[in-house]
Amino acid sequence: MALSGASDTLELRTGVPIDLRVSYCSREHVDERLSELVARPFLVGDRLCRADLFRISDTDHILLIVGHALVVDHNGFLAIMGDIEKIYRMASGQKPTDMLRPLPSSIESACNWPSAVREEHTDFWIKSLGDSVPRLELPTDWPRQPIKTYKGGQIVVPIPATMAERVASWACSQDMEPASVWFASFTALILRLTGQPDLLTGIESDRVSGKATEGVVARTRDVVPVRSSYHHGVSFMEWVRTMHGRIDKARQNCSLSFAELIELLQLPRDQSRSALVSVVFRKEDLGVAPAFGNINAAYAVPPAAGARHDIDFTWYNTPDGWQLACQ
Repeated sequence: MALSGASDTLELRTGVPIDLRVSYCSREHVDERLSELVARPFLVGDRLCRADLFRISDTDHILLIVGHALVVDHNGFLAIMGDIEKIYRMASGQKPTDMLRPLPSSIESACNWPSAVREEHTDFWIKSLGDSVPRLELPTDWPRQPIKTYKGGQIVVPIPATMAERVASWACSQDMEPASVWFASFTALILRLTGQPDLLTGIESDRVSGKATEGVVARTRDVVPVRSSYHHGVSFMEWVRTMHGRIDKARQNCSLSFAELIELLQLPRDQSRSALVSVVFRKEDLGVAPAFGNINAAYAVPPAAGARHDIDFTWYNTPDGWQLACQ
């Protein structure tokens, strides 16, 4: 490892240098610095993945890795952290529990769905959305701007352990995951706020067949829309079950990318809002952070880098409990 100015440059076997910018940062300015770096755009010619290390004190550091949304997703970052752990163990003279995984030559075959399947999925989306696509109208204090901006903030709320246990227990009894309960609650709230009977909510789904992309650093997930149509007299329990079924159905028909769906539906252009969906629900499992010898590490909920949609709602499942983030 060669030290050059304010950057450490680690050269791997490929001979391609990777810059790790190291800087001092006081604890009270951490959120500000993280938000600034997460929001920094990638310029033409930039590497589409960058890393910064904040030195809070001699024993407290924060590692920030930012990747372009076109080339890496949440699962890819977990794979990166797993490899960093193994490299650290080898560099520090420790024996890793398993060796570095071989890099796949290509994930193209895993993303190529049979033509018959794609035709079936195309028919599903035309029948589901071809007649009309609901437009979200939130009751805001100001009129919607004619041209959408990406300014926004984020609020993160921890879920009390007792509530988390009750939701998890009930979801298990209904043979569904807790994320389905939160999704149903989220859509019910949006429908109540707007007074609209119909809503399209984006969720993330794996667009690969099989396990060929396990551990791959790439973007293997994309957004698929889920339609929520509310009718008076439906109990919340029935609503949750209905939403759970629609989530499964949408994910079963995921061979078309989000961009292909927009092109397929031929939606009228509206520069004041995001295409097709204005609200998105995400589920992220942070899991246990890698072990670096005697160094204690933990994942943290990242700061917001603006807002792509009217509302982005993320349910984080962390070792310390559940957290809900809204931006």
